[in-house]
Amino acid sequence: MRYSPTPSMVTFEDAQLKQQFFDLSKAYDSIDTIYLLQKLECYGVRGNANKWLKSFVTNRKQRVTITQNNVIAKSKILTRSTGIDQGSTLGGILFIIYLNDLGVLLLKIQEFVVNYVDDTSLLVSDVNFEELTRKAGQLFFKSKTWFDQNKLILNESKSKAILFDTSRSQKEKSNIISWPGYSFQLSDCVKFLGVHIDQFLNWRQHTEILSIKLSRICFALRSITRYMNERTLKIVYFGNFESNYNYGIIFWGNNENLNKIFLIQKRAFRIVFKLNFRESCRGKFRDKNIFTVFGLYLFECLLFLHKNRHNFTEENLNLYNTRSLDINFPAHRLTLTEKCPSYMSIRAFNKLPNQIKCITDYKLFRNRIKNLLVMLEPYSLAEYFEGAV
Repeated sequence: MRYSPTPSMVTFEDAQLKQQFFDLSKAYDSIDTIYLLQKLECYGVRGNANKWLKSFVTNRKQRVTITQNNVIAKSKILTRSTGIDQGSTLGGILFIIYLNDLGVLLLKIQEFVVNYVDDTSLLVSDVNFEELTRKAGQLFFKSKTWFDQNKLILNESKSKAILFDTSRSQKEKSNIISWPGYSFQLSDCVKFLGVHIDQFLNWRQHTEILSIKLSRICFALRSITRYMNERTLKIVYFGNFESNYNYGIIFWGNNENLNKIFLIQKRAFRIVFKLNFRESCRGKFRDKNIFTVFGLYLFECLLFLHKNRHNFTEENLNLYNTRSLDINFPAHRLTLTEKCPSYMSIRAFNKLPNQIKCITDYKLFRNRIKNLLVMLEPYSLAEYFEGAV
């Protein structure tokens, strides 16, 4: 198989990349329902479906109720002229539809646009910092014009920009980017969708913040352990502890600070299963059917590859072992590429036995690699890649 890069898999080779994160003020409340219905009609939502959505988003009434000292105060009932309900079943979908043509506009100049409900980010690349700044400015003004035309308010004070580069780069660059009437301070780290992204993509700040959060959860687990049995504590562990470090682990999991998270995981494991604080956890993760943090990272990488098989092109290259089902690595220059999710997914996949590689059914593949990684109980990534699988 040969790896075929797609726009969703970005590698940082020769180009500097700058990402802008736009924050919208009162995003849901600013939606113009007339524009929304017109866009729905353009996308093919017509007739009774459009009328049904019109009845859902227009002429909605609201009031404020305050209760204090058993006294209830109510405001007048007012009819809302703009906006859609945030938190409703259709709210997020309708907002995405409203912002959809922003991506179509900006993609005409061949840059990457990522819309996730009211979070919009733009990714610009160039080898020259001045040209990079010019292209970023062009994108910014196009976006600002679109927001104004669609009656959305861009919160410039909360919008951020970050320059992705290698730590050894010798290229000269400014910490401030300026355009006529606007100026942005380049950030060292930006929180985006719950993940802290730093300029060198080493994920140190994210793991530092995560380790503090997990330590607090350990304290909470220790506080409730005397009141709950093992079964209940295990539910709390999965729902509060593992769910936190599992979030986005495929992006930040391959970094030198992952062992710090593993130490905190072992602390939580000892609390849940009431082990001595010096007692070894080796073998006990396997007995309790729980991933180590390294096992969970590999698990997510392998699922990512299986779900995105369409990004990989099968070719019979007849290289060395013709029976091998290995995937070829993409050509690259920087070691940073080897830490990205797509590269690590290939590396983890190539280590699997052939009888697992050839499984096409997702549920069967998921169960097989889960059993494999729980049994292996890796205490480091090296144990998986250098050991016998």
